[in-house]
Amino acid sequence: MVSLRTVPEPRASKGVKLCIPRLATRIRCAFDDGGDVCLDNVDVNGARLRAAFIGKVDYSYLCGVLNSRLADSLIKHAARYRFRGGFSSYNKQFIEGLPIKIPEARAERKLADQIAERVERVIDAKKQLQKGALGDRAVERLQREIEAHEQRIDELVCRLYGVDEIPESGYMRESQ
Repeated sequence: MVSLRTVPEPRASKGVKLCIPRLATRIRCAFDDGGDVCLDNVDVNGARLRAAFIGKVDYSYLCGVLNSRLADSLIKHAARYRFRGGFSSYNKQFIEGLPIKIPEARAERKLADQIAERVERVIDAKKQLQKGALGDRAVERLQREIEAHEQRIDELVCRLYGVDEIPESGYMRESQ
C-alpha cells in the first residue's frame, strides 16, 4: 500500500502535491503539478507521496482513488463524526492512514491506468467548463461526461480493491 505524507505548513507546500480541503461534504482532491497552490488549512496544506513510493504510483491514479466514493466512505468511517450541514473533516490522521493500493499485478496495473485516464478526461472536461463561452447544450454535455467518468472511476476503484458494495459511512453523530 502507498503511504501519503501531509505537507505541514504553507512554506513547505511548494512542489507537486495533492490538494485536499479540510472540511467538505465529500473528499475532493486536486493535483497541483506546479506547486503553486497553498491551502488555508490549519492541519494539511496538501499531501505528497512518501519518498519510497515516488515513481511507483501516478498522481492521476491517486486523485482517482482519493476522489472515489470508496475512499470517502473509509475516511468518514474513520472520522466517526460529521459536522453540521453534512461536512466531514479530511485531516491528516484520516488521509495518511488510507490504504492506497500499489498496482502490481498486470490486471491491477490495467485498472490503475484506466482510473488515471478517466481522471485526465475529467480534468480536461472541467478545464473546458472553466473557459466559459459555452452554450447550454455544451455545458450539459460536459457535465454528463464528468458524471459518467466519475461513476466509472468509482466502479474501477471498487474492482481494484475487490469491493462489491461501498460501505455506509457509519457516522456516530452529528457534531455540534
